[in-house]
Amino acid sequence: MKNILAIIPARGGSKRVPKKNIKFFKGKPLIFYTIDEANKSPYLDRVIVSTDDEEIANISINYGAEVIKRPKRLAQDDSPIIDTIFHILDRVEADIVVCLQPTSPLRTVEDINKAIKLFLKGGYESVISFSKYGPNGAIYISTPQNLKKYKSFYASKIRGYIMPPERSIDIDTPRDFRKAQKFYNRRGRNKS
Repeated sequence: MKNILAIIPARGGSKRVPKKNIKFFKGKPLIFYTIDEANKSPYLDRVIVSTDDEEIANISINYGAEVIKRPKRLAQDDSPIIDTIFHILDRVEADIVVCLQPTSPLRTVEDINKAIKLFLKGGYESVISFSKYGPNGAIYISTPQNLKKYKSFYASKIRGYIMPPERSIDIDTPRDFRKAQKFYNRRGRNKS
């Protein structure tokens, strides 16, 4: 069995949407939706939040994630996410790494499972989620070996996992936040 690790990078600072990762989204902190869907996946052995922020850490633990605190030097506006991934991999063993950004609250456990299954089929060095407009920031999958080789999830052999636009919103601005809430409301009505 492969040891599959989910890493949720969630730093405290955010210029355009203050405290973005724990800003309330439909009654719960934004990060809840990523932790909750990850915890539903039978493929993920561990779900770890990487953060420099005590409040994010406490909220993440309350919602069922493990937390590894990251140093401030890895939590700046210009800190590459790959350095955060390496910080976790220095402390935790894994055969496969799944990076799930908390700014994609509409990504579902089905998306996570399907992307992992694509990767497990073999033949690719990474799987990255896309919408019709390009990479959507929701799901990145690779191995520690390939991450070290390329210093990125963008390897030579990439397989795209296609997600519909209504699940592909990556929250970066207040406008994105409002748009995601509208899609979430619509999804809720469609389920009932």
